[in-house]
Amino acid sequence: MGWLTDEVDRINRKRMRRGWIKYFFLGGITALFLAAIVIAALWAVSEEFSVSVIRVEGTIVSGGNVNGNGFAGSEYIGRELRTAADDPLVEALFSG
Repeated sequence: MGWLTDEVDRINRKRMRRGWIKYFFLGGITALFLAAIVIAALWAVSEEFSVSVIRVEGTIVSGGNVNGNGFAGSEYIGRELRTAADDPLVEALFSG
């Protein structure tokens, strides 16, 4: 009977190994699926960011809220820059 018991134990160990392999691959597929979901979510969020364009034309003068007639007041430019910088969806500023 010792030989039969040994053979049954060997078969059971082989089954257990196959079970672990199955769970290992199932876990890997699940991890890949979750990673794809996270990447898709991050991709969707990243598209909400934008570039803010602050248009300044003319000579920059100190003070004043002037923007036009060939002059741009430094207070106006500073306020526009601060507003854009405080906006959490603005990823970059461009002055042109």
